[in-house]
Amino acid sequence: MGGTGHTGRADGRSLRRARNRDAVLDAVIEIFEAGDLDPSVDAVAERAGVSNRSIYRYFDHRDHLMRAAVTHAMRRVIPEIQLDGIGVGPFDERVQRFVDHRLQMYQRLAPITRAAKRAAQSEPIIAEEFDAGRLVLRRSFLDHFADEFAPLGPAERTRAVLTAELAFQFEAFEFLWSSTNGQVPEMRAILIDHLTVCLGRLRTSTAC
Repeated sequence: MGGTGHTGRADGRSLRRARNRDAVLDAVIEIFEAGDLDPSVDAVAERAGVSNRSIYRYFDHRDHLMRAAVTHAMRRVIPEIQLDGIGVGPFDERVQRFVDHRLQMYQRLAPITRAAKRAAQSEPIIAEEFDAGRLVLRRSFLDHFADEFAPLGPAERTRAVLTAELAFQFEAFEFLWSSTNGQVPEMRAILIDHLTVCLGRLRTSTAC
C-alpha cells in the first residue's frame, strides 16, 4: 500500500511538471505570435503564470527555452501543412485551393516561422525541422500537380518545380505582404496568376 502511494505521488509530480513545462512553452509561442521574437524570461514567466525560478527547473538557460519552444511549435503545426484533397479536381480549382492553403499557413504560422528561422541559424536541430517541413510541402506540391509535371523529363521537371515554387517560399510571402500592405486578396490574385502561368504552360508541354 505504501509503495503504491509513493508511486502515485511521483506520477502526480511528473504530470504537474509536464503540464507546467508545456505551459511555459505555450507562453513562449503566444509571445512569438504577438510579435516579440526575443522574449525575456520575465515575460515568459508572467505569461505562463509561473516564477522565473520554476522556468529554470525545466530549462537549463534561456537559449534552451527558446530552442525547445521553437521545436515544440514546429511539431505542433505539422498537421496544418497537409493539403486536403491532393490532386483532386480540375486545374483551376486545384490552383486556387493550393494558393488558399498556403496563404492560410502563412497567416497562421508567420510569427512562429520568423522565430524558428532566427533560431535555426545557430541550431542544427531546428534547421533539420525546417528541412523536414520543406520536404512535406514539396511532396504535396508535386502530388497536387502530378498531372502537369508527369510529361516532363527530370531536368525540365526540376526547373519547372523550382520556378513555380519560388513564389511560395516564406521570404516571398513576406515580400508580398509588405508590398501589398497585407492585402490578402491581392496576394491571392498574384499567386494564382503566377501558378496559373507556370503550370498552365506545362499543360502545353512547355516549362515556364
